Amino acid sequence: MALNESNNTIIAEEGWFSKPNPELEKIALAYFRIHPYTSLAVCTFGIITNIFNIITLTRKHMRTSINCILTGIAVLDILTMVSYIPFVVHFYLKHGLARTPEKYTYGWTHFLVFHGNLTSTTHTASIWLAVFLGILRFQCLQSAQGKGLGQRHTIAYVGLISALSALLMIPNYVLMKVIPIQVNNSSQVIWSLENLGVGSTNPDPFAVALFWIYAIIGKILPCGVITVFGGLLLHTLHLSKKRTENLHSGSFQTRLKQHSRTTRMLLAVIVLFLVTELPQGVLVVLSGSVDGFFLNVYLLLGDMLDIIALLNNSINFVLYCTMSQQFRDTFVNLLKLPFGKKKPPRNQAEFTKLTNC
Repeated sequence: MALNESNNTIIAEEGWFSKPNPELEKIALAYFRIHPYTSLAVCTFGIITNIFNIITLTRKHMRTSINCILTGIAVLDILTMVSYIPFVVHFYLKHGLARTPEKYTYGWTHFLVFHGNLTSTTHTASIWLAVFLGILRFQCLQSAQGKGLGQRHTIAYVGLISALSALLMIPNYVLMKVIPIQVNNSSQVIWSLENLGVGSTNPDPFAVALFWIYAIIGKILPCGVITVFGGLLLHTLHLSKKRTENLHSGSFQTRLKQHSRTTRMLLAVIVLFLVTELPQGVLVVLSGSVDGFFLNVYLLLGDMLDIIALLNNSINFVLYCTMSQQFRDTFVNLLKLPFGKKKPPRNQAEFTKLTNC
């Protein structure tokens, strides 16, 4: 059974489990039947809405440092979902559970390697951009002038985070090797990823080291930092609410309320990252610590972890529309005037003057 192939360096095929978990296998098999359709629907929706996000967030009056980060996240989400569509069509819809030479050809197995490396890189870059988002928003709220990092510097940091994420994964790119396996002493060959024994009693030491580097830098550390800055943003929101209640100046109350609405929206974005990545981080730690957990539990949950991650990739447009009047007004304005001169919504123009964040 091919599970969670996009996030791991080992494919778990039928019969690979040393200590099968029958109940969990039943759950995994039941979800496997609907996963291709749910993931394709989510990916299609997510690609379209993230394109909307990019178009809206890059309008001249919407160009702030925070929106630069949100645009970077949208680009990474699109890359993840574009890669996932051919993956799920070929390995799920077309061939199902069958482990055949037609399913694991030389070309498609190399695509599997490419897909796994790409999605690991985009996930790592996305979560660190969420960390950057929380830090930058907190810095902005703590600034007396309500100003954060400049747009050019923010774009440079977004590029740097993406480049470092790719650099972190280079050893994994090199380690993932495609090897031929003969089928039942016949002339037919199935191409497969080399089994490095991660999660077994006799793993490859280099693979284990890479596993823990990815677990710490790609999962545990960013989740910890997000938790800290998420808590700080919540505390700031609480203080802002008290300040608003004690103020009598209508204009300043409006400014504080606008800051609070923006902060709540960004907090929702990073909390979704935390909800998505923290369970995976815990499972990754258990996979490296408990013998057999990786093959018998983690991989069986692979499809469910994938759909949760894909939902996180596709939900931001809904958040922006429901929680940000500025985004909603700008998007509606784009729909109404696709070829005409676009006038910035009044509230967004005012907000841009208030903050560079």
